[in-house]
Amino acid sequence: MPWQRQILCLLLTWCSPSMLLADESESTKNLGNANQPQLTIGDSAPHLNIDHWLGDDEGSPGEVEAFRPGTVYVVELWGTWCPPCIVEIPHLVKLQERYGPQKLRLVSVSSESVETVESFLASEVPGKDGLTYRQLTSDLWVAADPDRSVENDYLNATQLIGVPMAFLIGKSGHLEWAGHPGLIDKPLQAVIEDRWNSSLFAVKFRQGQKVLAAVRKISVLRQREAHRPEFVLEAIAKEQVELEGITHPQMRILDAFRLQMLVKLEHFNEVEALLLESLKAPELDAEAVGLLVSMFLQLTEDARIDRKRVAELALQRIKHATSSAELTSMPENMQQLARSQLLIMEIQLHQLAGRTQQAIVLAENMLQDADDPNFQLAIRQLLESLKK
Repeated sequence: MPWQRQILCLLLTWCSPSMLLADESESTKNLGNANQPQLTIGDSAPHLNIDHWLGDDEGSPGEVEAFRPGTVYVVELWGTWCPPCIVEIPHLVKLQERYGPQKLRLVSVSSESVETVESFLASEVPGKDGLTYRQLTSDLWVAADPDRSVENDYLNATQLIGVPMAFLIGKSGHLEWAGHPGLIDKPLQAVIEDRWNSSLFAVKFRQGQKVLAAVRKISVLRQREAHRPEFVLEAIAKEQVELEGITHPQMRILDAFRLQMLVKLEHFNEVEALLLESLKAPELDAEAVGLLVSMFLQLTEDARIDRKRVAELALQRIKHATSSAELTSMPENMQQLARSQLLIMEIQLHQLAGRTQQAIVLAENMLQDADDPNFQLAIRQLLESLKK
């Protein structure tokens, strides 16, 4: 994976390299049906069609043949290439230990090959004195699903984007909640204790599904009609009108696609205006700031805008996000990841603002504090680019 893609995954709390990175013919390969969601809150959870369960012969849980009534399940999609996914593993292990297999069965599914996942499981957990990921996850139901049947039945069917992504299935086999696994603790406890209001959550969730259905639709369209940027811009504008009044962080992905088309048309004044207008929006939350900054950082060098001006404004929004109540109320593992993300953004923005030496110092300090090998690799590669 190029270091830019690794950095993008660090900028977000989820990874979807094909969704936001520059145009690639493969970028629509695994988006699934770009129409309306086929699975939502309250629906019966699809059967897990998995051929490769990766437990060993020494007490690993084995397979999940069906959802057992009275037991809660979490189906988590992840990838060995995804830093936020790796960060979540200890958290998920603790959840399984807390509730036990009679109350909770946590199924962790990668769409990679069996060999890739087995190789990762055999690797050592950083800072754990020889403990392997296979040993760490011995209480989880780990599987490889290279035909992507679970991804299609869950991620694509709900129109959600990126990994890690968790799907919470209640005692009656219905989908109760879906989202980033770092945010699952409260809904999981409520479902296990029979006090979860899925109807209330469903209203907000379905709003988000509308946004993500539009994002997927435009993602496909921008590839098929790459030679017609004006046409794609019209389609984006239509989707934004239909979604007017909905506030959702990933609405900013539509702005990212709009930026890409404006760059193709060399409408650089509009590119700069859109970035500045979006960064000045008062309702920005931490995730929206991350998306906006990632949009800015992905602009190619031929985009003739005042990068220093945009970078300075972005730095102000990062400082605000760092001290926001939203960030400080996150679970500890997500809060640590978010702060690392914000610091990586700050490093790159200082460079764009003309303060390369300050960016280098920040990156070197961050490298000293990093203990995750994925973070270390990304920061080293970023440092190399800063010193060129």
